[in-house]
Amino acid sequence: MNPKMLIFIFNFILFLAFPFSSFPEAVSKEQDMVYDKFSRAIIKLKHDEPVHIKGSNKIKTNVIPDGTAFLLYNRNDLFVVSARHVVDKDYDLYANVKAKNNETGLIKTFLLKLPRHSWVYHPDQGNDKTHYVDVAVMKIGLFPGHELFAFQYSPQWVNTVDFTSHKQGTPLPVLICGFSGDKGFRLSETRPLSRLGIIPAFKDNSKSFKISNGKFVENKAFLIDAEISEGNSGSPVFQPAPPLFFRNDMRIIGLVIGADESMGLAIVEPASRIGETLGLAEKRSGKDHTFWFGLGR
Repeated sequence: MNPKMLIFIFNFILFLAFPFSSFPEAVSKEQDMVYDKFSRAIIKLKHDEPVHIKGSNKIKTNVIPDGTAFLLYNRNDLFVVSARHVVDKDYDLYANVKAKNNETGLIKTFLLKLPRHSWVYHPDQGNDKTHYVDVAVMKIGLFPGHELFAFQYSPQWVNTVDFTSHKQGTPLPVLICGFSGDKGFRLSETRPLSRLGIIPAFKDNSKSFKISNGKFVENKAFLIDAEISEGNSGSPVFQPAPPLFFRNDMRIIGLVIGADESMGLAIVEPASRIGETLGLAEKRSGKDHTFWFGLGR
């Protein structure tokens, strides 16, 4: 064969092989970038608790984890979303949030303070047999000069048929992202852990699921089969799109409000309940309080 033809064929094969060989690496980098944004949008709620040191007049401050929350944009407004039982306390909460400086491009950690009186709860308060809708939302001020990553609210959340409102013939995979409190091992960097779960294939499970106060969960809530632990309350639940579990267009289908660790089951409020609470919270002004503070780093 003509030597020039051999060179041409060889170069052509390299041209075809190159994009295929680099594709997995490109996908991996994209996944890492998306996961990094997810980690910045999902935050760990905490509060400080002063403790007297025995045999001394000194007081030390313990940081107590309360649960998980996530940042959510609705048009030009920014909100924090969590479970009501996580934030309905007699003290204020706070979280560490990463934000990127628009001028320098540097990403730093800032303090987000969440005053207890600024939370808005879902209007369904429950009754003597049924627990209230366990959703809380706070409208917060934007961070001037900085870029925050937050999930985007879609009006379709309210209009979407909830998972338990029709007979589900097959199990559905879900992805849960949240924090697990301070029990067991600790990560060197505070990041939400991700785990897969399954929505079981049966209907109206809320009528058979009681929480710790002896009440049934409300009728739109649904069960998931997943390893959920203390601290996961308030975690967003996503409907993944395999084989890429982390994508910018992943849909939030609910948030975790409780679990039975012995049975490996958790209860989830549907995303429609978040949308209903968001409608009340957006009427509040987020300008009457200073939310963002530097950490001196």
